[in-house]
Amino acid sequence: LQKQVGSKTLIPNRKTNVSVEQRESLKSQQAGQQMVTLQQHFSSMEETVQSLLQNQDSLEGCKVDQVDLMKAYKDKILEEMWKQQDRPEDPTAPAVEMPASPEAGARSEENSKDNNILLERLRALEVANCALSIENDNQRKQYERCLDEVANQVVKALLTQKNLKEECLKLRTRLFDLEQQNRRMSAVFQQCVKKSSISVSQDVPRNGKAVITAGRWPSHLSLTCPRSSGSGSEAAPSSACGDYSNGSYTWAEGHGFSKQNTI
Repeated sequence: LQKQVGSKTLIPNRKTNVSVEQRESLKSQQAGQQMVTLQQHFSSMEETVQSLLQNQDSLEGCKVDQVDLMKAYKDKILEEMWKQQDRPEDPTAPAVEMPASPEAGARSEENSKDNNILLERLRALEVANCALSIENDNQRKQYERCLDEVANQVVKALLTQKNLKEECLKLRTRLFDLEQQNRRMSAVFQQCVKKSSISVSQDVPRNGKAVITAGRWPSHLSLTCPRSSGSGSEAAPSSACGDYSNGSYTWAEGHGFSKQNTI
């Protein structure tokens, strides 16, 4: 009966192990879902970084083209201005033609107007160029900040992914250990159940037969306890036979003792 009680006490331990395994499996599933979401977030961040780099390259290309155009246009305007300044100081030009022809005066006025217009346009373009350069610098700084933030997020995502992988490995090893422990405990439980059933099935007929032999065949006790020749060994058989007559020994113990004496 004590063995049956011990076998019954093993059942709640098995239930607790099953509940622990379920918790560990749920934790591992949650960690896997978190890893999938982090991988999706990481892929989206990579796409944003690539788009930002492409936009930055396109803006830098436009900036270089605008600067080249401005330099070429400025050089051309300066060449025209130097040509206009060099023409009245040319020593090979005749002195009579300068004040005489009205067409030359009209042309000079037109040229001066054109020069003024070109200078105004040049100043406007310089102002626009300065504004564009400032805007490009601001955008570049903003893009650098965005890239730094994205890089930090990527590093954090990688670190969390690494930690989740380590946690998943730990959970897997824990789950494997719990499965082995559960198998061992189930094997021990089955052995205990078998032993308890065998002991119960053997104890019932043994106890019943011991009572019958003690009550109905008392002469059998004297046959199982022969007298020995030595003086020192006479006390043990007599005490054993006295215990048999009192009914304190079981049938199995008396049977084993009789076998030893007969040998």
